[in-house]
Amino acid sequence: MEWRAASSAEELRDTGVGGRYATIDHSMIASQLLSWFNLLPIWRNRQRVWGSLLEATTFDRYLYLSLHRSGWMGRDDKEFFERIVRPGMHVIDVGANVGLYAALFSRLVGESGRVTAIEPDPLLFKALKTNCSLNGLTNVKLYNVAAGASSGVGTFSQSLVNSGDGRMGQVPAGDLRRSMEVRVAPIDEIAAGEPVDFIKIDVQGWEGEVLKGMHQVLTSNPAVQVCFEYWPSGLRAAGFDPKALLAVVEKYGFQIWPASRTGSEPTTKFSELNGPRGKGYTNVYAVREAVRGNPGCG
Repeated sequence: MEWRAASSAEELRDTGVGGRYATIDHSMIASQLLSWFNLLPIWRNRQRVWGSLLEATTFDRYLYLSLHRSGWMGRDDKEFFERIVRPGMHVIDVGANVGLYAALFSRLVGESGRVTAIEPDPLLFKALKTNCSLNGLTNVKLYNVAAGASSGVGTFSQSLVNSGDGRMGQVPAGDLRRSMEVRVAPIDEIAAGEPVDFIKIDVQGWEGEVLKGMHQVLTSNPAVQVCFEYWPSGLRAAGFDPKALLAVVEKYGFQIWPASRTGSEPTTKFSELNGPRGKGYTNVYAVREAVRGNPGCG
């Protein structure tokens, strides 16, 4: 058989060759290349952020740490936590990632306080453990679990292009991810009856399930304060009604303040709260009447 080059795009299609190449999903190729780039071992280096030496695991975590170091990310959050968290407190960090905030909390609570850091992603947990060791954080206790409503096993979806977007429950179709089974434990079980003063929750829409598993903590610690991410789109993707999340907060007697802002008023009519539009999110600060005067805005 004699082979020759096709003389036109039309002839290429007629041969069937063009049909095969036309079905290539270029967006998928781009995603796979981005995943490969993100997971290269060259990004596993260390940089000093907020006084702590921290190791990244992937390019996106390297960028995350770099942006926090430069002040492009996290500046308001850092100032907010520095106003709220005091020596001697017990802080629970739900969704601890590589440990940037766990290290900050460790410094703020001091030797008389303690931090419980929870992270289900095995890759991030490895970095969290390394970073606590690098900085000698002896007052931080680590849990490689997902916080949830009850004990058991759940499916965790790890993003291959943005490891900060690991999720429990439903995940967006088409995202480049890998799934794995992880242990799930309620905060009540992890706290084991110990006093809790402050809880930070950032779990990509899983906040509703986390709150279900901390009834004892919320009822036995009247002065406990909670900072959580309110992301309506993520909550819906995880199968949780955003208004139902706010109703849970209301049931426990909390007022809500916009986190990292000053000069604002608390919101008590949660049913009237307009959440961020589209895929936006906001961090909110929940505090009871027992902690009057919004200490985060003092």
